[in-house]
Amino acid sequence: MSENLHGLKGWLILVAILVCLGPPGIIYSTVTFIMEVSVEWQIFDGSLKYFIVVTCIMNFILLIVSMYLIYLFFKKMRSFKICFIIYLGLTAILTSLLTIWFIFLVPTIFSLEILDLTEIFGAIIPAFVWIPYIIYSKRVKNTFIN
Repeated sequence: MSENLHGLKGWLILVAILVCLGPPGIIYSTVTFIMEVSVEWQIFDGSLKYFIVVTCIMNFILLIVSMYLIYLFFKKMRSFKICFIIYLGLTAILTSLLTIWFIFLVPTIFSLEILDLTEIFGAIIPAFVWIPYIIYSKRVKNTFIN
């Protein structure tokens, strides 16, 4: 049975969708974020401007990593597994930290709202689902062998 567990099939198709939607999602969220903050850039204080710059830098780094993941995924490289795990972990940690940082920067405007929780859980839940799959799946072990 394990001989048939190789190739881009089964649950690995969902990983392919997740990997391929990474760069467009990051670009979209970064562009909309920049458009929203550029309107009021002049009224922000130094710490909020620093937060905006750090967020854009982090998104750029995640964009580069996500594009590299696409390459690793379709070349079925062995290093895809560890890079994907690091990517998911970094995304979850950075999103959580940046959201919490933003809440502390602007406590009067934003408290811990549904939007903030959505961003945090939207980054943590995929990590909790896909990291164990990448680690324990026989299909992943049999597919990423190059």
